Amino acid sequence: MITPDAYQRCRTAGPATLGALLALSACAGSASTPVSPGLQPATAVKAKAPWQRLASPQCPCLYVADRGKQSVTIYPAGAAGNTAPVASITGSNTGLNRPWGVALDASANLYVTSTQDNSVVVFAPGATGNVAPTSTISGPSTGLDSPSGIALDGDRNMYVVNYSTNAVSVFAAGSSGDVAPVQNIAGPETGLVAPTGIALDAAGNMYVTNSHGNSVVVFGAGSSGNVAPIQTIGGSNTMLSAPTGVALDESGNIYVTNSGEYGSLSGEYSVTVYAAGANGNVAPIATIAGKKARLKDSYGIVRDATGSIHVANFSLNDVATYAAGAAGNVKPISVLKGGKTTLKEPVGITIQ
Repeated sequence: MITPDAYQRCRTAGPATLGALLALSACAGSASTPVSPGLQPATAVKAKAPWQRLASPQCPCLYVADRGKQSVTIYPAGAAGNTAPVASITGSNTGLNRPWGVALDASANLYVTSTQDNSVVVFAPGATGNVAPTSTISGPSTGLDSPSGIALDGDRNMYVVNYSTNAVSVFAAGSSGDVAPVQNIAGPETGLVAPTGIALDAAGNMYVTNSHGNSVVVFGAGSSGNVAPIQTIGGSNTMLSAPTGVALDESGNIYVTNSGEYGSLSGEYSVTVYAAGANGNVAPIATIAGKKARLKDSYGIVRDATGSIHVANFSLNDVATYAAGAAGNVKPISVLKGGKTTLKEPVGITIQ
């Protein structure tokens, strides 16, 4: 809920800032803005003060990085079909240049990797339109080189995967400018080969997909330097096929999107799921693949609070959603696709 002080700051900032918050209220609902289809009306309460008529930017929304549009588009979490975004961050002021990974902190600040200009840009809660980031990490000291996946820990430290240099860089919370990472995992012992996706578990362990190595490597919390992973999922039984995105569930199971490229083992577009603690040449405990599943060049993956699995299909310009526990040659329960969505080459996705 937005506080009275925050409301007053919005009023004095002018209609553009206030409008951004109102635009995002379509996600969570308010007394004057109905809850979007498919969402529970938990926040649709009668407002007693002006600031209570503004929904928090921390709404249940789907954030998608669109490489083909140089933008981040935002939809109600339950959006399906040819649904227009409720907000879009795009334009020359944003600093977005081939965006890839997206992540949000607990205050709904939005973090986006920009692969073409080797940077991470951060936007304020509720940002929309052609807005400048509140901070930018960029420059030779950062070591950023084609940054792709990004994840945040509970202290807002930023974990960034560098595709071109086979490295994982960790930046302290609040970092900005040409700053060096506080940790950097790189070197032949790491097993990193064109890494693309990253996820963190509750203990701070890092799960990284190797798109050219057909593996998932796990590094212990606090790892830095030329260190070996504590777990490696790889081999013919894994059915990994140029793995790109990675997500975890509350039990520690590992969900991986496979883009089926780069001389992969199976050559199949799929989502493979591995048991918590999986290590070695292990078979997945579940696989979503086949004609009905309609996966193609799948990159970003995220699970929502219901356990549903959302996957960004780069070549299909859509986001497909599968029911919790889905496996086999199954149809998605919904697909966000069409001209109104403005999706173009979606890559990274997150929900909050």
